Amino acid sequence: MHTKLKKDMMDESLELAVQLDKNRNLVVTKERQGDGILSDLERHKAEEGELVAARAQLEMELKARDFAIRRKEEQMIAKQREVNFQLKLLQRTKLAYETLQNSFPELEGQLSDIAREVEASKAKARKQAELVQDLRIDVDVVMNTFLSQEDLGQETAEVLSRLHAETKELETELNR
Repeated sequence: MHTKLKKDMMDESLELAVQLDKNRNLVVTKERQGDGILSDLERHKAEEGELVAARAQLEMELKARDFAIRRKEEQMIAKQREVNFQLKLLQRTKLAYETLQNSFPELEGQLSDIAREVEASKAKARKQAELVQDLRIDVDVVMNTFLSQEDLGQETAEVLSRLHAETKELETELNR
């Protein structure tokens, strides 16, 4: 019995030793798997850090591009406003130009009317100058006649003097 017990214990001891080896092997395998998982976890954390940094970089680039696009849009809007303003200014200028072109015939007609009036005024002035000259001659003749006739009275001399003064006044009025 004792041997049997010893043998059973030995068998059990052997079995436990085998079981212990299996468990040690299993622990080593699990530790290796755990180390593999830990290294994968470390690698994934590093990759995640890189991805987070890349994402942050991309977000910054995206914001910068959005800002640049908004700025370009604002510049385009400002340029469009300037173009619209210049177009309106061009249209106003065109309208003013057409108005001026349309008024040229009327202005030319007015200019020719004024030229005719100036010529008529010059002709009238020449006629009046001729009449004044004729009046001078008549006054000179009358004065000479008067002076040559000394026996005429004082009244006639006064009338002639008045006539001469009136003639001078008329001359000055015509010369104006």
